[in-house]
Amino acid sequence: WGSFEPIVSGDSGKYFVSHVNYSEPPYSNVGSLDQNYPAVKDGISRALDSAKTARFAATRVDIIAHSLGGLVVREYCRQESLQNRDCSKEIRKVITLDTPHQGTQMGNELQKHPVLKTTAKVVQAILKAFRIIDSSFYGPALEEQAVGSSALMTLAEFNMSVPMHTIVGITEDGIFAYYKGLKEFWEVLRLNFSLVPDKTFPLEEVRTISV
Repeated sequence: WGSFEPIVSGDSGKYFVSHVNYSEPPYSNVGSLDQNYPAVKDGISRALDSAKTARFAATRVDIIAHSLGGLVVREYCRQESLQNRDCSKEIRKVITLDTPHQGTQMGNELQKHPVLKTTAKVVQAILKAFRIIDSSFYGPALEEQAVGSSALMTLAEFNMSVPMHTIVGITEDGIFAYYKGLKEFWEVLRLNFSLVPDKTFPLEEVRTISV
């Protein structure tokens, strides 16, 4: 965020930008949607409060969500609807960047191959021990992102009341490089466990869409 924030902030004072971090307790970047969706409410409240302090007459926010963040936002709106609340009263628009709305087959492979799950845990522990990475990459979130998971099916049945647009990218070999430093690790797993390349959106269908 430190390098990205200056790119999106300000525009000569025309708008206000706030950052929501769900990687710290009580949330987790590898936690379940149920654990993380309250972070959206907290983030909206902080953003609006900060905007008002800066003398912006703000009543709603636009959300740009990356990867899992897009699913977390959708889950927040679903949870709000269960309480007979409409998240469009707080959110004007949602843009997701490389969010696996249809799931990632890495989650499916973890469920099919226990040794793969164990390998992921061990590699994660080693990388964190040597401070190669600061945050985790394995947890309930990855299993919930399995293609056809109950979490994704539940989201698919919910109709967002907020205009939502998605932007996706894909590497030449068809694998999303969620964590650039782990590219070789993912390649080893793919070759040894016959993983199907993760193409959340076929290239011919990549476009800006409204949901």
